[in-house]
Amino acid sequence: MRKSPGILWRTAFLLTLCGFLSAAKPVSTHVSSPELLITGASTTFSSSKPIHGAPADRAALLQHERSGRDFHYLLKNIPSGKPLELELGFAELIHTQPGQRVFRVEANGKTLIDRLDIVAEAGGPHRALIRRVSATPVRGTLDLRFVGVIGDAKIGYVRLELDGQEIVIGPGAPRLAQTADVAPYVSDSGDIRMDMMHRPLPVGMPIGGLGTGSFEILSDGSFTNFTINQNWDSPIRTPRGTFLAVMAKSRSYSGEGRLLRVANRGLANAFANAPPMSECHWQARFPFLQLQFHDPQFPLRVRVETFSPFVPGNAAESSIPCAYVLVELTNPNTFPVLGAVAFSWEDINGRGGSGYAGDVWPLVAAPHHAEAQTTGLSGIRCYAPPLPIERKASFAGEYFLGVETSGVAVTRLLHWDPSSSLIPWWKAFVQSGRLPQSKDPKSISSHLNAPSGTTAIVVAACRNLAPGERRVIPFVLTWHMPRYVTLDQVVDSAAYTQRFASALDVATAATLNRPYFTEMARAWQASLVDSNLPNWLKHDLLNAASRTVANSTWFSARGFQLLEAPEFAEGAWLAYERRALAHAFLLPHFPELVRAETERTAETIINRSELPRRVGTLHRSHVSPPSELPAVDALAAFLCESLALAKARLVDAAWLSARLPAFERALGGIVATTGPGPTGISAITTFDELGVPHSLTMPYAGGTAVAGLAAGEELLGLIAAQTPSAETSTREMLRRLRAMRERIAREYLSAAFYGDRLLWRFNPYDVPTTDSTFAAAFAGEWFAAAAGLPNMLPDTQLESALESQIYESLHMGKVPPLAAALCKPPKCLSTPRLTDAWLAAVAMRTGRADAALTLLRATHEQCLAVDQNPWGAALAYDALTGAPLAFPNSSTMAATWAILPAMHGIAFDAMEEILSFDPHIPLDLAEELHLPIFTPTFHGWLDYDGGTRTGVLRVVRVLNPHPASPLTIRRLKIRSVTETLATPITLEPGAIVTFHLQPPENMPH
Repeated sequence: MRKSPGILWRTAFLLTLCGFLSAAKPVSTHVSSPELLITGASTTFSSSKPIHGAPADRAALLQHERSGRDFHYLLKNIPSGKPLELELGFAELIHTQPGQRVFRVEANGKTLIDRLDIVAEAGGPHRALIRRVSATPVRGTLDLRFVGVIGDAKIGYVRLELDGQEIVIGPGAPRLAQTADVAPYVSDSGDIRMDMMHRPLPVGMPIGGLGTGSFEILSDGSFTNFTINQNWDSPIRTPRGTFLAVMAKSRSYSGEGRLLRVANRGLANAFANAPPMSECHWQARFPFLQLQFHDPQFPLRVRVETFSPFVPGNAAESSIPCAYVLVELTNPNTFPVLGAVAFSWEDINGRGGSGYAGDVWPLVAAPHHAEAQTTGLSGIRCYAPPLPIERKASFAGEYFLGVETSGVAVTRLLHWDPSSSLIPWWKAFVQSGRLPQSKDPKSISSHLNAPSGTTAIVVAACRNLAPGERRVIPFVLTWHMPRYVTLDQVVDSAAYTQRFASALDVATAATLNRPYFTEMARAWQASLVDSNLPNWLKHDLLNAASRTVANSTWFSARGFQLLEAPEFAEGAWLAYERRALAHAFLLPHFPELVRAETERTAETIINRSELPRRVGTLHRSHVSPPSELPAVDALAAFLCESLALAKARLVDAAWLSARLPAFERALGGIVATTGPGPTGISAITTFDELGVPHSLTMPYAGGTAVAGLAAGEELLGLIAAQTPSAETSTREMLRRLRAMRERIAREYLSAAFYGDRLLWRFNPYDVPTTDSTFAAAFAGEWFAAAAGLPNMLPDTQLESALESQIYESLHMGKVPPLAAALCKPPKCLSTPRLTDAWLAAVAMRTGRADAALTLLRATHEQCLAVDQNPWGAALAYDALTGAPLAFPNSSTMAATWAILPAMHGIAFDAMEEILSFDPHIPLDLAEELHLPIFTPTFHGWLDYDGGTRTGVLRVVRVLNPHPASPLTIRRLKIRSVTETLATPITLEPGAIVTFHLQPPENMPH
């Protein structure tokens, strides 16, 4: 016996945004909220048996009851004098014969239903009986009385509407609970506690590989948001026939079966003969998702873990189109139990398209299903017939669903119709743990058996579990889409097709390497989870990393690209300057992808003599037309990323020399847009796409111009130093660049500062304002940090500017706008997840560790409250209302990762062989840092004690090792002091570096 569900409350308008910082709460139209009192002796009871003859949501409620000889539901604070239409739900869960239970129902003393015999009227036990009656509240109260005539009275649920709001009273909680609310996500743990009283978040953590597409599993267990068909901006929401199910049976009892879903107010695709679980503890810690299902009537404990390969430093191994779904069954009983798991997969072959009108494609006409097996794996292939090489072929290919065969009995079903209200194989599965077997051939064209147009397959595995035994049943789902045809008929293919010929090939490799992939992914995840970072920050970093999976494409010809925002930007790839800032995660984890992107950018500059805003989209091959003037920030981003690669020795002198023409043209583009005087810095930037007037972006453009010129200066210096034959013109350009950078920096400072005070005056001729906030004025610092350059602003100006900007960011009561002058109807533009992330990183680097984390957390919570999506945030919001304005699920969410290197302060310049260390410890971390270190050159672990001012760095992995010329640390730069090591340290796994920071001069020894 267990506590049953209580009250469900649903409104048509669930949320209101009362200011960006306000928590969203359900809205009531009544002066006093309705209240429920349950009086009289009564008890609750639950049954796991399915209820027939009712919709899924009501059937789930009717599995629970309240019963007693004489009890009342008193609903108070409701309008009087107006009749209410009531829906009363009943189902007999205990008795089996007519006459065993007879009772009546009254409302405010008047009989509504007399001598009700549920079994007689419903036609048997476990069948729904729904009665609709009318009752009028008296003095604001509706008194529903349930009186037994023979045996106890009972009720499953009561449903009524008040002013458009639906109230559903279940048998459990003795109060009204606003349970149409979404099950809350706990940002400090990544947890969701899901039960039938809540709705799930409509999104989940993306599961998939880099550039392979992904899917999600919601907190109620539903599979959704599939983009594995190369349909990134047209996801397949919730295929009805895709789900997990379990059964359990002992010798003494009949079998029990459950869908691994939780019944809830949002669940519309359950099956009448397959009961769901009662509760689920859902926890997302990228790349792993865990779901622990609970039902007191089910004899086994069930836990599901799913993930895709994620191997930092190895992009190829992280781009395998597969997902592991591991179902763990535990027998807590003192007797053996037969346990089984079934994985049903609805064939979605051919479904896809884009946001463009008319670009929507249905299922392929004749999908084929065939039994398939490989070493240690048994399953089913779903594949499309040969198709012409045209647009619709982009979304068709092959899937494989299989299970590892060791220690289990496997059965397979090649076809069933998921459009039915019943699962046709459910009874056989629950009774035996096996799927019904027929004389069907081992391969079928399933359209012959699917009049509804939908078809699904099932793979099941069963095993006898001894008392106390725990067993993991590993499923693997793989996919393989062989080609991609753009809207302008350019043919490309997914990068993984160069390594795998079919989904079965993928499954073979995935199964053989599952222990390795598990170890690598878990070690990376543990490095964050085991750190002493604040819990909210750990999970924010993990969640931000998952956006790179969901937003990435990787083609054979067009290479790796991040999408701006999959569903809302018509397949546009991320703009250059936002790409550089979003690479705070990508560069230290997969530097080879950043290098390939930078190479393509250089080719574009050389071939077009300029850098367009975008180089095509997912759906079209064309590049954007040339702009009248170059976008300064895009050119600066290219130069800064090139320098970051050079400093990490991810490229060599030959690589740099080959791209010298691109560097010169990028620098020339920046120089060409500048002129004398403080207003001569070009304001042509990619911020134009957000509708920001040119005159308002001078500090942003000026800062990025200075950073770009500084990066270009270092690049040309490296080429000149490493290439004796460097032309005199290159050396002369280097000299002129220094002079140009110094002049622009002076002009930028004079335009942006009055002494040490940052002027909120972008163009005094166009915008006569002094009260603006403009976090993007620090963009030069962002770009410089990404390139490993020192701060662009002098220390005094930078410190003063940070003080005022952080104060504005934390005390405005809303997300600060990009510019106060932009705060005019109809919108007030802000880009908090991008600008505040890098602003916090700059603050951390300058010693404002507490302010940095406070700002970052405030932004994190503000955006989460609006987006209701821990794994995605918009690029732009309205600072006045908090409403998202542009690009939900933006790739720029990964900018959060900029805070980690700013905190630990470790950077390695492989060209100069200098390892730098400049840590900053927030008060919350109690004067200690225990953090993972991710750089483009190596990964490691840092233990630093701020009390003794000593630290130890342990190298765990070296990325892109150089066997012929290993990387070496010859000098340490601790804060601003550089020392030469007596014995150089070879950078290799297991290497240890110790640090000792000298106290400041004004600190007593």
